[in-house]
Amino acid sequence: RTPFVSLAAQEVNLDVDFGIVDKLLSVLAVEVYDFYGNWNESRSLTELFWTTDTEVNSDYFEVERSESLTLGYEVIGRTAAAGNSTSKLYYNLEDDQIFKSGTYYYRLKLVDLDGSFEYSDPITVTVEFDGTRDQEIALSVYPNPFLGSFTLDINVERESEMEGGLYDAIGQLIKNVDTQRIAAGNTQLTIDANDLPTGTYLLRVKVDEMVIFEKITKTN
Repeated sequence: RTPFVSLAAQEVNLDVDFGIVDKLLSVLAVEVYDFYGNWNESRSLTELFWTTDTEVNSDYFEVERSESLTLGYEVIGRTAAAGNSTSKLYYNLEDDQIFKSGTYYYRLKLVDLDGSFEYSDPITVTVEFDGTRDQEIALSVYPNPFLGSFTLDINVERESEMEGGLYDAIGQLIKNVDTQRIAAGNTQLTIDANDLPTGTYLLRVKVDEMVIFEKITKTN
């Protein structure tokens, strides 16, 4: 910052060099001191941190992720900014939507109150899932009760083999769910059960070595 300079009409001061810049072209008054991240293997998520030294009229930060350094960035979260601050501030965000090993790139979008914005330089986080650890699996079935078919919604951390079947009240296999490979992340499978009579069944789903049971009912 320079001292105040006062000039009267038609007065010239050749010792001062300055100009007026369109506000939309000005640099945001947010100084990011640091932006970094690391993969937390025990929690299966990326922890992201950043710090600002000063903020003037800041609105919010968006965190974007891509598997390419230059292309395909998508917003994964938003954090409100301080607005105005002259002290060091600390921010963080967690990315728990990663389901396979690889290299991921993150960048910050710094947005001002007037809508102007700029991006930070990308950072790199390497993700390595422990293939020997039992993965966390989320499974839901809907609708339940169902009429003619139902949907399996499965979320897995890594590519897996899935098989299953429907069993009656005395434990007899009534219908197979075909064995197949499912990708890391979310998979939805529609199971046609029009050929089954009405009643309550036990759905058994095996994903790798983990077995999950759900009670489902078919109605008229």
